[in-house]
Amino acid sequence: MKIYQIMDALDYGDAVSNHCIELSLIMDKSNIENYIYTKYTHDKVKELTQSIESLVVTKTDIVIFHFSGKSILINHVKKLQCKKILLYHNITPHHFFEGMEPHYTHCLEGRKQLNQLVGQFDYYVGDSEFNVEELANLHCEPSSVLPIVVDLAVKKQPNKKLDKEGAKFLFVGRVAPNKKHEDIIKVFNYYYTYIDPKATLYLVGDYNNYTLYYEKLLKLQGTLPCKNNVIFTGKVSGEELDFHYRTSDVLLCMSEHEGFCVPLLESMSYGIPTIAFDAGAIRSTMGSAGVKIIEKEYENIAELISYILGNDDLKNSLVNKQYEWLEQFTVEKTAEALIQIISRVEKL
Repeated sequence: MKIYQIMDALDYGDAVSNHCIELSLIMDKSNIENYIYTKYTHDKVKELTQSIESLVVTKTDIVIFHFSGKSILINHVKKLQCKKILLYHNITPHHFFEGMEPHYTHCLEGRKQLNQLVGQFDYYVGDSEFNVEELANLHCEPSSVLPIVVDLAVKKQPNKKLDKEGAKFLFVGRVAPNKKHEDIIKVFNYYYTYIDPKATLYLVGDYNNYTLYYEKLLKLQGTLPCKNNVIFTGKVSGEELDFHYRTSDVLLCMSEHEGFCVPLLESMSYGIPTIAFDAGAIRSTMGSAGVKIIEKEYENIAELISYILGNDDLKNSLVNKQYEWLEQFTVEKTAEALIQIISRVEKL
């Protein structure tokens, strides 16, 4: 038996690609022969993949197909004569990208493809409970959760605060409409205007692929008192991301659709009070840790953040609960879940 992970493209630094690589490392350590096949590959990870055109399988092999949007490989995978697992990373609903191509069509057609995959696989997996629930609603069974592996080695290391006055707000994620950066900015504007005029907000993430939305955000920013204290960094290196986590006081996420949201766990691992709007997979990713926002009342959210940052006992209690929750996402737990899934499929 060999395991073949298949995806359209293995990129560098994104959550889905990182998950694929981590699963490969887990299988390597378990002495399971495995390979990654793709159509496209980022140069920085090119040595990890082989061309999908060269893939040959036997009936005893198992394919793990990573699905996170419209795929050009779907027909290729459906024709493979072997046991197959669909690993679903979720697809953002297309309505968030109204008037924005190719994103609107990519998500719309990806959702249509998902419906075509019902009954085409031997086993269905989601990287969050939210994603497995969506699969269950489509009657994709049997299914189970295979959590994303996050590098949490920095856990419990103290932040290196800058010699600065004012709180540092942080959000990490691509500048896409479903992330609702405008809501983060509005919360921060209240905090800046009425609580802390020296506070700063760093919005870390690529904005080049969503120009219309980014321009809309810049227009909003220009009308607000906090305009000079809001910084869009664009895509950053691993070292720069580490710096932002280590020097931030709070992470605020107001996204209205997430299939997992890795930055929430990264933030927790750095000991940062982590606050997120309760939508999509946020609840299953955060569990009982962090703070989940039920309603987008900007003033109340800003006042809550001020209260947390000004109360050391509350903040420390919040951070410690976050550390405890991170034990759900260790490599060991994901490895155990993966081996169980492979064993089940092998026996089918």
